[in-house]
Amino acid sequence: MFSNGTHAMVSQFVNILPICRLMPVFKQIDVIEEVKRFKPAPEVYEYLAKKVGKSRTEVGDIWLVSGNPFDVVGTKAMGMKAAWVDRAGSGWANQLVEGDLGRPTVIVKGLDEVVDAVNGYTEA
Repeated sequence: MFSNGTHAMVSQFVNILPICRLMPVFKQIDVIEEVKRFKPAPEVYEYLAKKVGKSRTEVGDIWLVSGNPFDVVGTKAMGMKAAWVDRAGSGWANQLVEGDLGRPTVIVKGLDEVVDAVNGYTEA
């Protein structure tokens, strides 16, 4: 889990049902508090790469899953892949950055579709 929040804020959030049932899925919780910048600043995604053991030049196999368009754009700008969760089913409409760089790598309707979408992309 990678959040714009603080350690204290995220700790409170993850104890709320139904989120707490998902906690065994996560290996760790990282927040950008140490970076002192917010997403989509590049330093935030560099911090994420470092936390998962990758250098700035090795980020191509990192996937970030988010429902926030700014996260998709920030992730893609750093060379990472992004799965966007379109819970509303309204489709990608963000025009902040044109072309593939400004669009998610894959779009899913819910978190339950992420693994299949990432595997499908990787196999293609």
